[in-house]
Amino acid sequence: MDFANLSSMVLSVVLPIFNGIYSSIHDSKKKCKMPISSRKSGY
Repeated sequence: MDFANLSSMVLSVVLPIFNGIYSSIHDSKKKCKMPISSRKSGY
């Protein structure tokens, strides 16, 4: 089965992207102190 190899490859690609998005959201929340509800309308 190639599925385990494929899933590990996908994880190694997706995890850094998700981590970067998560950290950028946290950084913008720290800088702007925006409420969570205003994140729906864009950033």
